Amino acid sequence: MNPGTDEGKSFLFVHGAWHAAAHWNEVTERLAAMGHRAFAIDLPGSGLNAAYPQSYLRNDFTALASEVSPLKDVHLADYVDAIGAQLDRMARHGQVTLVGHSFGGLAITLAAEARPDLIVNTINGDTNVAFFRALRRAGIRSKDTPTLSFSISEEELGALGSRDTAGKPWNALAPELAA
Repeated sequence: MNPGTDEGKSFLFVHGAWHAAAHWNEVTERLAAMGHRAFAIDLPGSGLNAAYPQSYLRNDFTALASEVSPLKDVHLADYVDAIGAQLDRMARHGQVTLVGHSFGGLAITLAAEARPDLIVNTINGDTNVAFFRALRRAGIRSKDTPTLSFSISEEELGALGSRDTAGKPWNALAPELAA
């Protein structure tokens, strides 16, 4: 958790499947250094304290086929509730840009549908391009943007879509889910 300043923008980062909030540490630290509020949460059943089937940890795949998962009662609705609870904690600072990686993108989409009053933007992605789009929409220029795994030029950044295009890449890739 990196609280930033009262003048900065607010970001909430949600990890994908089999990941943790810790995967966002470098990004949230850099955004906080720029004066923004940047938080990352562990979704229920995920993160550094996640429970795994014992047979999985032993590489006993025969036993894994019949072992009841300790996560059997964790559902997508639990993810949405966890994101909503964090949004409520962040609400005093205004609207939030939600950034979701991989499966976290589905969770933030549903959370945004449940709490549109608290969301300024949603970014679903598996690549840094989505992250740069979010920062661009938030008014942060490429010279101030942390490089995650590849560089992006100012021209490429300038060619990215408007806020109205948020969610369209997901819809184009999975139109059956957008209906």
